[in-house]
Amino acid sequence: MYPSSSIADVQWVLREPLLPPPGNTGGGGGRPEKHCRRLVLDAIFDVVRGGIAWRQLPAEFPPATTVYAIFAR
Repeated sequence: MYPSSSIADVQWVLREPLLPPPGNTGGGGGRPEKHCRRLVLDAIFDVVRGGIAWRQLPAEFPPATTVYAIFAR
């Protein structure tokens, strides 16, 4: 991937518990998440660090609309 934006394993272990649980784990139904949370977080950091537009995310990341929707939540 991109070494400047990839989250190290140690950082991920610290950040993962801080994320809200997926919507389908609360007992109210909902579909499972389609994209890896770590990859979505990498994409958000790539936009923030690089100062790029959401639509300029590289193809290796989930779709820009998905990443932005998760960021906005």
